[in-house]
Amino acid sequence: MTKPVAVNDQVVDSLTIASAKLLAESPSVALGSIFQSQAHSLGIV
Repeated sequence: MTKPVAVNDQVVDSLTIASAKLLAESPSVALGSIFQSQAHSLGIV
């Protein structure tokens, strides 16, 4: 087994924030992509 390594709390906090930010932004990015596709499709017609 590997030995536990001490990790700086600031590094862990920054990774936690980055992960939470990604999860929080995902729905809005997906909707933005859908709206862009819809606008493009309607523009072609």
